[in-house]
Amino acid sequence: MTVFDVVVEEARPWVVMELVEGRSLRQEIRRGGPLPPDRAARIGRQLLGALGAAHAVGILHRDVKPGNVLLADDGRTVLTDFGIAVIEGEATLTREGGVLGSPAYIAPERMRGGRARPESDLWALGATLYAAVEGRTPFHRDDPVAVFGAVLTEEPDPPLRAGPLRPVLDGLLQKDPVRRMPAGVVEALLLVAGGDDPDPSWPVPGRPSIPVPARVPSPPAVPPAAPAPPAVLRSEGLPEPLFTPWRVGGVLVYVGIALVVAGALVVMFMAR
Repeated sequence: MTVFDVVVEEARPWVVMELVEGRSLRQEIRRGGPLPPDRAARIGRQLLGALGAAHAVGILHRDVKPGNVLLADDGRTVLTDFGIAVIEGEATLTREGGVLGSPAYIAPERMRGGRARPESDLWALGATLYAAVEGRTPFHRDDPVAVFGAVLTEEPDPPLRAGPLRPVLDGLLQKDPVRRMPAGVVEALLLVAGGDDPDPSWPVPGRPSIPVPARVPSPPAVPPAAPAPPAVLRSEGLPEPLFTPWRVGGVLVYVGIALVVAGALVVMFMAR
């Protein structure tokens, strides 16, 4: 979301931002019910990109949830209210002078008093996507205290409508932030779940870019060689033909000489 200005009035800062025509993800779920997994995956991709851009400059959202996700009429998904968590009718944990967040979307390490970290926002993203496809939070309880206990000690209810998003939800809702699915893996799985093919050259904050090897040009085509004249084959080990043309001619000459000599002898014999 674009920020145009910050104005201080009566010791209070007012942030002037763009007007996004659309509705929140929370309103969309209430109005139309759970989202199809592929649509939720495409929304998750855009949220992951927004979180990655914020994390890259050291900013943590701390309160990712459906009420802070705007679905713009132009197709964009906009993440709003960094650090603010006020949703009417939802159990909200607050303190004077600040807002800590909505218990159903707060990562376990934050509930234990640990510092917020990028993995905490990824937990909240997982809880948000769970709510998008299931229509309720992964640790739905009647009051905030029960939600606290469920987040800290229980596993989320198995999702029934997640389909290809199930690995993403399981990976992001790991209670140990060290074991939580990293952003690069989440991105690849969301691409597949959303019906797209992963592009290894697309950089994502928190994941090293994967170099794409340059295309090696194919060698020029070599024209086929002219066909060689047919070879005369001779069987190995076989004798040559008995009568070749020159041999036949020689035999005829010898026969002719023999006939002449024989005729001369006959004439001499008769002359006696």
